[in-house]
Parts: sequence; C-alpha cells; structure tokens
Amino acid sequence: MVQSNPKAILIGIGSLVAGYLAIGYVPAIASLAGLRDPWIPALFAILGAFCSYLAWRHQATGPIGSTCMLLDTALYTSSLTLAAVRSEYPFSLGFSIALALFLLAFPSRVYSLTWLIALATTGPSVVITALWGHDATVALVVWAACSLAITASYRTGQQRALVQQNLRLRNALGTADQVAEHTMETALAASLLDIGHFLHELRNLRAVEQTNLQFVREEGKLEGDVLEALDDAIAAQDKENALISEAIERLRRKATPAKKSFSLHDVLSRFVHEQPEGLALTLDFQAPPFQMQGDPRHVLAVLSNLIRNSQRAGATQARIALEATANAKAVALVVEDNGPGLRESQIPELFKPFTSYGEGLGLGLYLTSRYVQLLGGQIEGENRPSGGAVFRILLPGKPV
Repeated sequence: MVQSNPKAILIGIGSLVAGYLAIGYVPAIASLAGLRDPWIPALFAILGAFCSYLAWRHQATGPIGSTCMLLDTALYTSSLTLAAVRSEYPFSLGFSIALALFLLAFPSRVYSLTWLIALATTGPSVVITALWGHDATVALVVWAACSLAITASYRTGQQRALVQQNLRLRNALGTADQVAEHTMETALAASLLDIGHFLHELRNLRAVEQTNLQFVREEGKLEGDVLEALDDAIAAQDKENALISEAIERLRRKATPAKKSFSLHDVLSRFVHEQPEGLALTLDFQAPPFQMQGDPRHVLAVLSNLIRNSQRAGATQARIALEATANAKAVALVVEDNGPGLRESQIPELFKPFTSYGEGLGLGLYLTSRYVQLLGGQIEGENRPSGGAVFRILLPGKPV
C-alpha cells in the first residue's frame, strides 16, 4: 500500500508468505488445508510487495508510482483469492475472510472510488472466483467483500470531497476576512488623513481670521463693549487654535505609535483614579507588577471603550482585574460588569467593524481589538455565569 514503508512491507508480506508456505508444505497442516501449489499465492504476494516498495519510493506519483499503486492492490487481492479457491474448507473460508478484511481495512479507506481503483481492488477476485472457484460460500464472501469495498471506497471519496470543500470554504472566508480587515484599515487610514488635512486647512484659515481680528483691534480704535467683545473673540480663537493643534498632534502620534516600556499597574491605577463618578469601578491586582512594551495610551483606549460600553448597557458596577497566567511572560487583564450581558448572536461578531446592536457605528469593539493587537495581545468576550459581560485580554510582557 502507498502508506507502507519498507519495514512494514517486509513484516506484513513476509508473514503472509510464511503462512502460505507453512500451510502448504508442513505435513500436519497441509493435509487439512489442501492448499495446492502454495508458491503461486506466495509469488503474487511477493510481487505485490515489490510494487508497494516502488510506489513508496516514487510517492505514488508519476507513471511508475501510479501504476505500482494500482498493481500492488490487485496482486494482494489475487494472492488471497487464489489461496481461497485453491484450498479446502475451512481454510478456503478463512482466506476469503482475510481478503474481506484486507479490502475493508486498507484500499477502501485509502483510495477514493474510480474505475481504475474499482478494477484493481475487486476485478481480480471476481474473475478468479468465477473461473476457478468451487465453493459457493467462498464465492459469496468474496463478492460481498468486493461490493462492500466499492461502497466504502465511494464513501471515502465523498468524505474527502467534503473535507476539501470545507477547507476551500474556510480559506475563502479567511481571505474574505483579511480583505475586509485590510479594506477597513485602509478606510480608517484614509479617514485619518482626510481629518488631518481638514484640521490643517482649518488652522490656516483660523490664523488668517485671528490676524484680521488683531489688526481690527489695533487699528480700529475701538472702545467700550465693542472692544471687549473683540477681545473675547480673539481669546476664543486662541482656544480653538490650541484645540486644533492638539488634535493634529494626536493624529500624528496615532500614525507613529510610541514604543516604550511602562508599568501596567500604574496605567490601570491612573485610569481608575481619573474615571468620573457614575459607575462603581473597582481595581483588583491579583498579579505581581507587570512591565510592558508599547503605547500606554492604547491600554487607556481599550479600558475607556469597554467601560463606556458597560455604562451604555446599563451596568452600575464594573471590575478591572489583573490576573496571573500559567505563562510568566503574559498577564490577563479582565474587565467585567453587572450589566445585561452580551447577546449570544452578538458574541461571534463582537470585534468585526460596523457590527452594532444599538446606537453607534459599531466600531468601538473593533478599534478595541486593534489596540490590543498593537500591544501584541489577544481579546475575547463572553457572558459571566452570574450575569453581565466579561472581556479577557491576554497581554505580553514580564513581571518586575
């Protein structure tokens, strides 16, 4: 067989040939078996072993490998069938049963059904029993085994086709997800560029307006309430320019994320300390101090999105916990709440873009997952047994 190696071929076929010779030539057994010319089935078995070896050498490919793959099965079935029709009962029945077991255990489980496979698997046995068979029981067993082998080989082909179809489907879905994710990232990147360009132009326009207002103040000789109103407008322009400059700087930082070492404990403590009232938020450290590489603002963004979602869902309590894992180079950041939890239909698509089950665009959890990936981590969400949602984030780093 194709899967066999030289050692398995030698052991298997060597045992079969030794059995033939013992049954045919040991007087005490030969008188009961009545196996005529045992060297004939033994020769077919040896030729089958030689073909199996050649098929193994050529990996069952090419003209030699493919031909030997078919011939070894035909020679093995011929060997067992010849032994069955050339021996007496009950040895003839034993050889036919051995043929049936061989057909059902090997070719039908390895090969998909084709005309060549069906001919090589069952053709020799059917022809030999039809021409030289003398026992109806043996013929019935052989033909039934051939029928079952063809059916099993057909099922093997169907199962392989189904496996290949599922594999192609998974590959197609994976490719589609990658394309969708790449498209989403491209769209977000383009949006950031558009926003940055808009803010840049807006700042230039505001600078012109501010220059004109300053000119009016200095040359207009204004007094009283008019001058005070103009000063207020100039001060408002200063604040707007500061906000625009800050927004542009944030976009610039997002385009080139910072990579630095930071304490996860410090970031979590700062986040909880700066949270406004309205949600009872607790912090639970169950792991030693942990050091990470990356941008701590990404951790803050993840926590902000998750806590904001908890509040929108109606949660009144939330817990942030840092838990140790079996891997010393990773830590689990857990965020859970006492809200209504997640819809079961929502869980498989939690982190896909534009998947919203309420108000909003459906980008919050997608961006959360992207921030986690930028930190080198993984995130998953589910419902708590006691109620509410829980998000578990695995982050890389090292304890300190």
